[in-house]
Amino acid sequence: MAVSVKKIVFRDIIFYFVFSFILCVLSVLSIGIYSYLNFKQLTNQESTNALKTSFAYERENLGYINSLHSVWTQAYENIILKLDIKWVEDNIGTDVSKVFGMDLAAVLTDKGDVEFAASRGKTADEKTRHIFEAPLSDFLQRNKSTKFNLGIVKDLMIINGKLLMVSIGEIQPSYDALTRLESGKKPKYLVLGQEIEKTLIKNLRKFTGIESLSFSSTLRREHESKGLNTLEIRSDNGGEDLGYFVWEPAENAKAILAQILPVSVITLLILIVLAVLIGMNVLRAAASYDTLITDLHITTDDLERAKSAAEKSSHEKSKFLATMSHEIRTPMNGIVGILSLLRETELSQQQIAYVNTIQSSSNSLMKLIDDVLEFSQSEQKEQKPYFSPVNVREIVSEIQGLLQPVAIQRGLRFEIFFSQSVPTLVKTDPVRFRQILLHLTSNAFKFTKVGHVRINVNTAPLDESRYELIVQVIDTGLGISQAMQETLLSDFFSEDSLNSDVRGQGLGLGIAKNLVTLLGGKIDCESKVGQGSVFWFSLPIGKKD
Repeated sequence: MAVSVKKIVFRDIIFYFVFSFILCVLSVLSIGIYSYLNFKQLTNQESTNALKTSFAYERENLGYINSLHSVWTQAYENIILKLDIKWVEDNIGTDVSKVFGMDLAAVLTDKGDVEFAASRGKTADEKTRHIFEAPLSDFLQRNKSTKFNLGIVKDLMIINGKLLMVSIGEIQPSYDALTRLESGKKPKYLVLGQEIEKTLIKNLRKFTGIESLSFSSTLRREHESKGLNTLEIRSDNGGEDLGYFVWEPAENAKAILAQILPVSVITLLILIVLAVLIGMNVLRAAASYDTLITDLHITTDDLERAKSAAEKSSHEKSKFLATMSHEIRTPMNGIVGILSLLRETELSQQQIAYVNTIQSSSNSLMKLIDDVLEFSQSEQKEQKPYFSPVNVREIVSEIQGLLQPVAIQRGLRFEIFFSQSVPTLVKTDPVRFRQILLHLTSNAFKFTKVGHVRINVNTAPLDESRYELIVQVIDTGLGISQAMQETLLSDFFSEDSLNSDVRGQGLGLGIAKNLVTLLGGKIDCESKVGQGSVFWFSLPIGKKD
């Protein structure tokens, strides 16, 4: 049997271990692949955003350069007021075109004729100027009536089969806006342009750091099928795509993959080493498993014997309790019967009160005896509280009537105080409540030689709908040290440790604590040596009526 169990146990251990090891390996690989793909996606998105931002900046920069030279007094005087070709060649053809790397620098008339054109410092011939006229004239006629009132116009257009980023601005004097109107001259326009594939690509590579960036006019899906990233280029007027920026996926993702792989390999090696170590421990455990099973059987047998002895002892105790409870119940029935007969005789009011107190005490004792009998009949059945509406004031008055002779004998004041917040009826177990209060009050009289014993009854809210009843038993007795307070409410606390004149086993406080716990409440003590003590307990009473 032990060998069979051993095989089953270690087979399961090995199975779960191998399964966990494979799961760890797959987790490491999955994390590596996911990290690579996620980082690749993020890197490509960053590249796309950087390209869009750089492209927009280049367009704005082209417009800014145009505004510097179109809104310029010398340009106005040498192009509008009188056409000085030499000045235009030097300042527009050479300075602007060459210095700023313009693939197109031209002067347009109001009708769209190209009066002058240059490319990277070289003046264009008449044939080249005619090639520029058609697209520039068309663009000028479409935009000059509205957009030029707002400043420089920037857009993309195809000229001679090449895609250019173009900016057009009206040539104006910088010192007086009315001079153009007073001169009576027709407006002319400065055109600056850069080829996307030739000039702009270099700047975009520099700003974005994408070394593989290029321009293509072929279909987008052809590039995406090769795993390349693309970004469409469109005119501000809409329409079809004019071309695409194309670049390879970021090399950073591959670099990250190169870093992840060694880490993953190292992790796998660590898992393998752990697997070997665990396997060795499993083998050692298997070697000592038989000894462990033998010891476990011995321990189980010892526990069975201890359990049998405890059950026998519990049975004997229950039998003793049943016998003693029956023996006590017999004379108590006689006392209760005599009290019933005594109530039928002629008694004074004080005697009637005494009889009522004795009868109430007898009924409480009978209830306790019933609990002992019920407990003795079932070893597993615990005592249960019986909640019902209780007049707390009547119970406290009974306690006062019962212990008032003790107070008079000792020369002590016995005081009772009820807060106005205490309801008339409280739902609790009357027998247990009376027993708790009787134990605490009797204990207070035991250790009080001078002064008074006082019972305070109050209520406090637990939450919005529930309250608790708080009962304090205050005395001016000897007081209790902090060290003794920690064990004061334990079972069988020796009362002579507080006062050598008082003897007892200390059952009262332990019983009170158990009963308060049974009713779902709390109990505690506050005391200082030589200043008396305050024993208090609280019980949940639900909603006040």
